[in-house]
Amino acid sequence: MNLRGWAIILTAAVALLLAAVGNGLMAQATAQKTTEAERVAVKGDLSVASLEVVRLGFGADGSHRVRLDAKIRFSSAARSASSGPFKVKAEYRDGLGVYRPLGEAGVAGMSAGGATVAPPTETRSFETAVPNGVARTFRVTVDSTGMVGETNELNNQATKSYAATGCRGVDLVLTRVEIERSGGGAVVHVWVRNRCLDACDGTVNYTVDPHEFIPGDRGVSQAIGWHFEGETSYGPLGNMMAPGRAEGDLIYIISIDVSGAGCVDSDPANNSSRVVLPASETHKVFYLR
Repeated sequence: MNLRGWAIILTAAVALLLAAVGNGLMAQATAQKTTEAERVAVKGDLSVASLEVVRLGFGADGSHRVRLDAKIRFSSAARSASSGPFKVKAEYRDGLGVYRPLGEAGVAGMSAGGATVAPPTETRSFETAVPNGVARTFRVTVDSTGMVGETNELNNQATKSYAATGCRGVDLVLTRVEIERSGGGAVVHVWVRNRCLDACDGTVNYTVDPHEFIPGDRGVSQAIGWHFEGETSYGPLGNMMAPGRAEGDLIYIISIDVSGAGCVDSDPANNSSRVVLPASETHKVFYLR
């Protein structure tokens, strides 16, 4: 074989060698990229799904007993992702002060369900007392010791505020009255608010007394409820015909009262009001308190 033939063979061999090396390098790079993609995919993300403060009751000193509920979410597109163990830290501060430790709870681990199912959650709770009149901010940090590698490390913290304000006990207040003429009388509706913190469990009635313009008439009463949560408004309540007359002003004393051992109204003085529907009007709403 002449020199030219050997040159052709050598050139072809070199080309095959370079191609093989190139394919090997490409395969290695692809393998590295796949490994990295897989490594990222099996990571998950821990976050605070919700943070709530629940009032449990009151201390003898007027403080509010509360529970802080932190719901933790773990999400990942990969079904095989698992967080491993981690810590949940709770802190608090009063006003603009520095955060102080409230407690720490552990989570053994959370496994993701993949992209097609709702991310799993775990709830950790912390109880404490907030002094009366204090505005407190709670802060929760998920994976507080940095034990879990995540796809997003910026959503591991949340805050929630709670103000220990409001009066103890029950105080039912008549806040609004609506009167509409109907025939020789009127249909009356009322709105009631429990302005204090405890729930009222008792029979609440309202009475429409027309004695100023119908002497001797004791009016009518109706039960309007049996349970009124603290710091909550209710209405319109009741739907009854009150005594009246076809012409002239309608003058009523509207009042509410409560009976039953489960509800002691602390201030009955704000339970009634005098309202006047002028002869020229057929409908009126009175905003009382």
